[in-house]
Amino acid sequence: MARSASHDKRLVAVFDAIRVCEQRTVPVIDWTRFYGEEVGVSAPSYVGPVAIHEFEGRGLGLIATCKISPGEVVLIEDSFGLSSTPNGPIQKAKTELVEACCNKLGSVDTPLLYKATFWCLHSEDEETRWEGWKQTSFRKSVLHKYFDHLNSAESANGTYNGLEQPPPDWGKSKKSVASVVSLNSRKTERWNPWTLLLDESKSLGGLWLAASLFNHSCLGNIVVSYGAGKDHSTLVARAAAPIEKGEELLHTYVYPFDTFRERQSKLQSIYGFYCHCCRCTIEAPHASLASRLADDLELELQKFSAARGGAKSKMVEVVKGMGSALASIEKAEESLPADLRKVWRSQFLWGDHGLAMAAQEAGLFPEAVHAFRTCASLVALAAPSSEYELKYSMMLAQCMARWTLSTPQVSPRPDLKEALREAEEAHNRLYGGGGRHFVVRMKKRLEEIYAALRRLQ
Repeated sequence: MARSASHDKRLVAVFDAIRVCEQRTVPVIDWTRFYGEEVGVSAPSYVGPVAIHEFEGRGLGLIATCKISPGEVVLIEDSFGLSSTPNGPIQKAKTELVEACCNKLGSVDTPLLYKATFWCLHSEDEETRWEGWKQTSFRKSVLHKYFDHLNSAESANGTYNGLEQPPPDWGKSKKSVASVVSLNSRKTERWNPWTLLLDESKSLGGLWLAASLFNHSCLGNIVVSYGAGKDHSTLVARAAAPIEKGEELLHTYVYPFDTFRERQSKLQSIYGFYCHCCRCTIEAPHASLASRLADDLELELQKFSAARGGAKSKMVEVVKGMGSALASIEKAEESLPADLRKVWRSQFLWGDHGLAMAAQEAGLFPEAVHAFRTCASLVALAAPSSEYELKYSMMLAQCMARWTLSTPQVSPRPDLKEALREAEEAHNRLYGGGGRHFVVRMKKRLEEIYAALRRLQ
């Protein structure tokens, strides 16, 4: 019997509904060990309440099939391929990753489903001999099988049965492998819990098949972290903010606190597209103004670098200069609609960071605490639940602690406990594991804060 297109769509809807009903629960994982220094700790693969969706003009992406709370795990996945040189130059890392993917595609030990899923990531505009692989419906069917495999213990070769087209011949398409890698690769990241800085000494370029479906937004709602074992090759994605049913899952590909023009330049040069997210729409009309204000602020930051380690009076002057530059930014901010101001202001977070550090070094703790509070509020808007939010929540709490410890006559500071609580919550949304994991991972950073709390008792 002939079937109509609407009939096919209804069947797809039914199977999607069944898939949602059969949603697997998040596996029980010791996150303290997973993110610790112990080698060999792994986590089972997992796909949360998400569905593959076609977005007009943007290809495939992921949407939530139900409401997702901040910190909820939406994906756990091992890499398909990794570069081999830690912290290598970008081009070298890409070359090594292409070679690793070619070897994986050419190996008889690689499940057919993995090979098929890899080729589903090619650009729809790419010239290819494999016409079937351009069809969105076919690619979605492969990806659905891959997602189902991640949530089951079945053989990936077994779940490939029923697909009418075999994966392309990898040996004759190295250029296409490079194209897939160029558009979908990312770098492993590991933040040092003591310095609160990104440690790139062991970072590798990698490709994660399911995670490649996270499209970009400069206001992302997904955060990504990597486990300590297996070359940091296990990726964990969590909700960064509340995600409603049907809402797209989006990840920020670039540094979120660059100016509009800087972000657009990086996205175009690395990924080949310009961003038109809601944040970019807000910032675009004021791009020239933002660039000029950023240049002025940068000059003041250079004075901070020159004054470090010198006379306290010099640092006080730096604080005044940076405060004046930021005041000009806030004045420009007033010309924007009230609901757009904070989003636009987040481009200059690095200036508030510099002001906080300078004020702290000069012993101007009220000014430093205010600047760190500004950093924390801007990060919560532009990069919620990220390492940046954890960083500035911890720096705020530490600044309060140093203020307390440096004051001969102790005055009650109940907001220190509140700042510490917010830091713990930010850590849990990004890394899980509750208070125990927070205390174990941030142990060195917490010593000063605990000393201040004891003094306040």
